[in-house]
Amino acid sequence: MKLIVFKILEKEYALDVLNVIQVIRQRPITGVPETSDFVEGVIAWRGKIIPLVNMRKKFASSPQAFQQVSRFIITKVKNHNLGIIVDSVTDVLRIDDAIVEAPDEVLKDASYLKGVVKIDQRIIILIDIEKLFSPEEETTLQGVQAQVEIRKKE
Repeated sequence: MKLIVFKILEKEYALDVLNVIQVIRQRPITGVPETSDFVEGVIAWRGKIIPLVNMRKKFASSPQAFQQVSRFIITKVKNHNLGIIVDSVTDVLRIDDAIVEAPDEVLKDASYLKGVVKIDQRIIILIDIEKLFSPEEETTLQGVQAQVEIRKKE
């Protein structure tokens, strides 16, 4: 399995590279009113409008200003493009599936976790991007994209 490893508040997380379309540098974000707190806004990417999720807010952490090394990871979630904002992208790792451990008792209720990878002194939390958002949150994200695209056509 090949992973894109990123940091959020000094903790390491990863996505399967098969779920990642591209990692891009920061660019201007257009805010969208009346949406969920974790939706930072939208960006134009390859001629499309992409909703951006601030992962700090999604994980209920305190939001801080973006850093120079912050990145947008463009993913595909259930046939929709989505960007996630992370503090930094640190690695692309190839691992053996056998070293992925099941979430422990503390993390077992987080349905979006595929598992935990321990490499040397590092603990990397493997996220299933398809399960990261509840059905209501997915509807919100699709609505944000549709709302902006409708305004764009007007």
